[in-house]
Amino acid sequence: VKENPATENVTNVEQVEKTKDPTFVNPVDGEKIKDYSSDNLVYSVTLDEWTTHLGIDYKSEKTDIVKASADGKIKSIKNDPRYGLTVVIEHTNGFESVYSNLLTAEFITVGEEVKQGQTIATVGNTARFEIADETHLHFEIKQNGENVDPNIYLSSFSSNVTLESFSRSLSSDDNIYAWLLLYGHSLWNLKLLFKLGVTTNTP
Repeated sequence: VKENPATENVTNVEQVEKTKDPTFVNPVDGEKIKDYSSDNLVYSVTLDEWTTHLGIDYKSEKTDIVKASADGKIKSIKNDPRYGLTVVIEHTNGFESVYSNLLTAEFITVGEEVKQGQTIATVGNTARFEIADETHLHFEIKQNGENVDPNIYLSSFSSNVTLESFSRSLSSDDNIYAWLLLYGHSLWNLKLLFKLGVTTNTP
């Protein structure tokens, strides 16, 4: 019996959705004061030397709330000798998010499932390697144990813009495929745009 092509396509979409990469958001509201830099050296005030920086530092006040950047499970809560109190969250497809220089992480326990935006910790000043810097959250994203540039995975789509209002601003000639690549939106959101009647023009 020949399988219905429509049914096959739905199955394929569901399989992609089950294994898609997580969508990350900024864990705090502060501005970036030091960006990710694995190739170009940046100056460390604390160490008084030029070094790589494998995360993003967000300006924060002490006790500011830190939120989970994506859905996942708490892998560890530990005192890192370099970066102080650190929380690591496991995500799908081998991704991990790392939150360091914390004051407290009493809101969570190891093994707990957390949702994106859930409070997990507060900002402190416990990172010995960055103790001379202004108060901040040190944030990293890893995949399969290797640091990656968080900017690639952090969603740049404004939370103040709804899919409905965005869809109304599109014409039938707009290339939503290119927009999704630019803003890193998920397949789930693409399906929502389809439901809203927005025309795609994929290459």
